[in-house]
Amino acid sequence: MRQNAPGCSSLIKLFSFPEVTYQVQLPRCLNMLNKECVEHFDEISCSAANEMCENEIEAPFWQSGLNPYDISQNCDGGMEVLCYPITKSVIYPLSG
Repeated sequence: MRQNAPGCSSLIKLFSFPEVTYQVQLPRCLNMLNKECVEHFDEISCSAANEMCENEIEAPFWQSGLNPYDISQNCDGGMEVLCYPITKSVIYPLSG
C-alpha cells in the first residue's frame, strides 16, 4: 500500500473543500478585488469584494486548523500565538 509523503495529509485536509469552489471563486474574487479596489476604488464595493473573498477563500483555510506558516502542521495554540505557543512568552511581556 502506497503511503503519502509527509505533509500530504495536511494538504488533503486543506484541499478537501469542494474544488469547484476554488476554481470558480478564486478568479471571481481576484477580478472583483482588482476591479473594485484597484482599477476604480469604491469603498463599499471593495469591502463587499473583500468580505466575499474572506468567506469563500480564507474561511475554509482557517477552519481547516492548519498552520498558515507551515501547512504540513496543525495550528498549535491558535492564531493568538501565531500557531507557535512559544510566542506567548515573547508577546505578553512586551505588551505589558
